[in-house]
Amino acid sequence: MRGHIAMKTALPGRICFCFSRFWNFLFIIFFHLPASSAFERLYRKELCFYPFRKKNTLAGSLLLGILVSFLSFAFQPLAPFQSIAHRGAVQIAPENTMAAFEKAYELGFDFIELDVWLSSDHQPVVIHDGDVGRTTGGEGLVTQLSASQLKELDAGSWFSDQYKGEKIPLLKEVVQRFGGKIGLLIEMKGAGSEANLAKEVAVLLNQTLEEGVDPDLLMVQSFNIADIRTFSTLSPKVKAGILVSKPLDMFQLASYRSFADFLSVHHAFLSKSFVTQAKSFGYKVNSWTVTQEQQFAAMQRLKVNGIISDLYPDSSLQYASTFERLFSFVDP
Repeated sequence: MRGHIAMKTALPGRICFCFSRFWNFLFIIFFHLPASSAFERLYRKELCFYPFRKKNTLAGSLLLGILVSFLSFAFQPLAPFQSIAHRGAVQIAPENTMAAFEKAYELGFDFIELDVWLSSDHQPVVIHDGDVGRTTGGEGLVTQLSASQLKELDAGSWFSDQYKGEKIPLLKEVVQRFGGKIGLLIEMKGAGSEANLAKEVAVLLNQTLEEGVDPDLLMVQSFNIADIRTFSTLSPKVKAGILVSKPLDMFQLASYRSFADFLSVHHAFLSKSFVTQAKSFGYKVNSWTVTQEQQFAAMQRLKVNGIISDLYPDSSLQYASTFERLFSFVDP
């Protein structure tokens, strides 16, 4: 089922990829038609490669168009990007914990991505799921537990005995420890309490800015449009972004720009044309969530600004060989 969904979501990006090279493909065909005729006049027919003989001019043009389109994609320069650790260094330490954030900082990521809910006593707490069960073994919803109750839970044992006793951090603890040292990309979660969460996060980050932290090292995002609009109004100096799990049209790109600075888009929906359109409106574009090394080069060719990933930065910066450049966009 998971693979079927992934295949369906990948179609829009691949369709856009095909059409982005349509005009280039036509140019190759129509350029080759007269060129191949001249080739026939200059050389004897028996010395010509079969697809380029006069009766196979169209076949030769198609072959050349496909080859040039493929090579033009494969050898596009790999653009630099900001590396964003998805919930911290999750391959080494339990997600959304101080241990995972410390590892991401040590590994040299540019940003840490983390998830925030609002506790019952209105404290922004760092955890991905709305239910505490998966990562703590406890019971209950985050929004129905106080910060002190959440602090009593063990957020590390499910990952490894090495991290037994790891706690669910408060957002203010994360900001105090890492603010100004590494970028923080905060995703606001929740259902029904978004406005309150946006207000609490805005208050905390505004205080952080007053303490001298560079606003370029703080970003906030959410799937909820109203949430981001509220946050942007309350904290205009912090970059706000929209998480996207489906394609956006031109009207949406234009209307969201008044309160959104960037878009975080599922990598399956990204195409060169979409990235170009988004940037023409002034957005920066991040991709999420890259989990395979082969996907880095494809995202770099699209010139995204940031890549949210479970992998280390080093694994995304070592695409050097011709073979890897040729086949890195093919999912294994």
